[in-house]
Amino acid sequence: MSRKRLDVELDELLAEYSPRIKREEVWESYLESSNNPNSLEHKINKYVTEIGDDERRKIFAGIYEIAFDAYEEEYLAGDLNALMKCINYCCTEKLALPSWAADAFHQGYTKINNCEARSWDVIFGKPNKGKHKAKRSEEDNIKIHLYIRKKISKGNPVDEGLFSDAAEQFYGCSTEMKKIYYDLERERLRWKKSRLEGIRITHAALEPLGISPWQKKLRKKTK
Repeated sequence: MSRKRLDVELDELLAEYSPRIKREEVWESYLESSNNPNSLEHKINKYVTEIGDDERRKIFAGIYEIAFDAYEEEYLAGDLNALMKCINYCCTEKLALPSWAADAFHQGYTKINNCEARSWDVIFGKPNKGKHKAKRSEEDNIKIHLYIRKKISKGNPVDEGLFSDAAEQFYGCSTEMKKIYYDLERERLRWKKSRLEGIRITHAALEPLGISPWQKKLRKKTK
């Protein structure tokens, strides 16, 4: 499936399963007093409390896997900070480390213990790497991404001319514009897929209780 077609299909599925009016209704219900036994907040909190940590981990295992996969993808792409973020996530959610993170930490610890590495930075990456001396802020990257998407929506072809135009607007080079665009496109599609899968998992957990905000039968998983 092409990236464009995947984007369209994800939008259609999200609109079907989580329309704006339904999200607003759910949010208003959630904001009701937790003392109200009929409120969504009260029902969910009571349910999560009663099932305990072990059962919660089983029911929402799919959501945890989404997070683990995202951290692993970042780590394999060279972001060593992703290992630290994964460990912190597991501590917060009381989860066991996924195998890739456990192996990475063990290998790093062994290097430190054997004096093969001078600093933990070699294992976890430098703290706040790139945040103070970044060439462009996250906000700038988003502006560039939105500018290019707007051009494409108006019929501009995705070619070197498009990225050269963006480079003139944002005082950069076409190679930089192309990288920013495709990096954020991948992130955008990954976010949509994660959100859709999260809806499915949450629906499966809440439907038996009659408190799922998504009452439609969910279609098969989008690849």
